[in-house]
Amino acid sequence: MNGTAKITDEMTMQRLRMVEKLRDHYKIADERVLDAMAKLPRHLFVSEALKSQAYKDNALPISSGQTISQPFIVARMTELLELSGQEKVLEIGAGSGYQTAILTSLARKIFAIERLPNLVDEAERRLQMLGFRNFFAKGIRRHCRLGHIYAVRRDTCSGRRAGCAGTARAAIKDRRQAGNAAWRGAEKAKPCPSDANRD
Repeated sequence: MNGTAKITDEMTMQRLRMVEKLRDHYKIADERVLDAMAKLPRHLFVSEALKSQAYKDNALPISSGQTISQPFIVARMTELLELSGQEKVLEIGAGSGYQTAILTSLARKIFAIERLPNLVDEAERRLQMLGFRNFFAKGIRRHCRLGHIYAVRRDTCSGRRAGCAGTARAAIKDRRQAGNAAWRGAEKAKPCPSDANRD
């Protein structure tokens, strides 16, 4: 599946309302990001019991005590990457695979790293089921040869904290300047800065 493929399902209207809020309330302006989120079925990344809440404006629990991020956080962090479609992106913390799927719709290749093996397996199955092929998902302790990486997404922030956007922006800037940006200290990633240090 690519960024222009259509996905039709029973929750299309809910998904379009979510995107409308991202555009009108949160002022997400990147139409490629909005288009990807309008087409991707977020309810397939949560449990059956939570499908009715999949398009609400909040994070939701997934397995292993983790969460799928609030739609705004996904949209904003992706928008900050300013992807053209030719990049290779390293994602730290694949989780459910939802953000991975959005990135896969917008970049050439995604390397998704996750420390919890069961989440890696679940995310990989979902992405393959949806037809994505331009991704590489592995557990964080497995070695992978990444080559030149365009950007890094750090998923160490709570979806409720606006400071995450600043952390993501700083990480993106660092990766662009670094050139060869294979992430060797992923498990030592620092949390979001305190409220006093937000940009």
